[in-house]
Amino acid sequence: MSRSNNLLRITAAVFAIFALQSCYVNRTACNGRVAATLIDSTSLTGKMKLSKPSADKIAVTPDGGVRRVIPADSLAECRIWDKKSPDDTYMIMRRRYGYFGPAQGGLTLSQPGWMVSRAVGRYLAIYAFADSFKFNKRGQIYFEGTVRYIAFKPGDEVGLLIGTSASSRSSLRHSLMALCADDRALYRRLEVGDMDPSDFKSVVEAYIAPDEAVGNFI
Repeated sequence: MSRSNNLLRITAAVFAIFALQSCYVNRTACNGRVAATLIDSTSLTGKMKLSKPSADKIAVTPDGGVRRVIPADSLAECRIWDKKSPDDTYMIMRRRYGYFGPAQGGLTLSQPGWMVSRAVGRYLAIYAFADSFKFNKRGQIYFEGTVRYIAFKPGDEVGLLIGTSASSRSSLRHSLMALCADDRALYRRLEVGDMDPSDFKSVVEAYIAPDEAVGNFI
């Protein structure tokens, strides 16, 4: 087993307990504005309602149109925001994530759920997943329960758990070092403490993938 894979298994095992404790709580629906593009290239802009993170559909009422219930797997792209803060937009997508549990021999997959973008770069994206999320009074997303940070590289249909809102900077640093081991410059910056591992925006912008990496994030 390579050094980076071994490191990732060890650090991810620490986070598995949070993943295993996850339960979906339908506390409050997430309401706001949405700009969605379907896989058939149809574009919709209007009001949105997402009942809970485990839902497999999203309700969209286009401006001047009739409410539609759209299956998650029909979406090519989905961006949401609140009218109070139109400059704060978030990508959402419904995906699974994997983690290495302490008792499992391999990668364990979560149930599918809606995730919210925290930082999206060219070759790496980090999304947040929680029991519930909605817009606050300022029009920004906030989460209820333990927030799990999920990493995706281009083309990934399943993300990888790299930490939670309860993780220390040291734990995040080790997970990101393993995840970004193919970028030696970034690996070294994380290793020597030249980059804050909780600054996801800087991490995804700094990460340079190998030449063979292709694809886009949604």
